[in-house]
Amino acid sequence: MSEMQRNSRDTDSHNQSVSTNGPYPMDPEESSLPDHYMTDSKRLKSSTHLKQQLKWVIFPSDRWIKHWDTMVLILLLIVAILTPYQIGVSAGYYLAKYLGWMLVNLVIDFIFFIDTILYFFRAYRR
Repeated sequence: MSEMQRNSRDTDSHNQSVSTNGPYPMDPEESSLPDHYMTDSKRLKSSTHLKQQLKWVIFPSDRWIKHWDTMVLILLLIVAILTPYQIGVSAGYYLAKYLGWMLVNLVIDFIFFIDTILYFFRAYRR
């Protein structure tokens, strides 16, 4: 069988699965065609599925994550100033004497822990 006859046979078998209305398949739900061949309902279903998959992703453009990052930056500056003073200058006196300083440090450490967990869900730009 020549190559031309083989190509003609392959084209005929392909045309059997395509409707007479153009390049759209007979059953769009069972096809694996590119997006530009999908019907609107199929595209909508895939869009809803994509939204469900992305509900756990934190995007850099989200307003609340920008506020969160600003708060973490301020806390880092506070820790960078207070920790050397609490350990070096006061020799840990304020940490041992006043429970308030210990609670402030624990709350800040907990916020840093939550920030670390959030970074597992953040998207990034290439």
